[in-house]
Amino acid sequence: MSGPAAINSIFEYIDSLSVMVLSTAGGETASAGNGSSNASPDGRQSLILRSTPVFFARKNNSFYFISVAKTVHARNISQNSYISAAVTKNYRNYRDIKGAQLFGACREIEGLTDIARAALVYFSKFSDLKSFMQPDLIKSAIDIKWYELAAERLIYTDNTVRFGYKEEVEL
Repeated sequence: MSGPAAINSIFEYIDSLSVMVLSTAGGETASAGNGSSNASPDGRQSLILRSTPVFFARKNNSFYFISVAKTVHARNISQNSYISAAVTKNYRNYRDIKGAQLFGACREIEGLTDIARAALVYFSKFSDLKSFMQPDLIKSAIDIKWYELAAERLIYTDNTVRFGYKEEVEL
């Protein structure tokens, strides 16, 4: 399984799903956001790691999601834009497992045109979430930011081919 047909098949699988789990890393010297120190006992800065599920929508190699700017994973992205994400569903039999790992740069989307482009892709997949952006709810949505993961590489796992089968694709 390789070539354009394989990539299309992988993207069809990814597009059939709604949630990806972001993996981010960042560091803060003063506080971990909960009042506790983030420095190790010898004074070194330690990493703050997060695995965070988010709804996503994809167009080409761009994966769009929304999040609250003050979350730990959003702060991590602002400090270290290179992240990974995993997309899979919940399987009960290991022989059925499929999934994709994505790797690339992630950024907060700025500018009305770019946000509108991301929103068009996102709301075409999640049309029921449009009500979230109604004027009466905008006040609570002020801290919500749009993000784009520009995938550069993916690793696709498909145990239906054979246990541990992987296809690595540069995008």
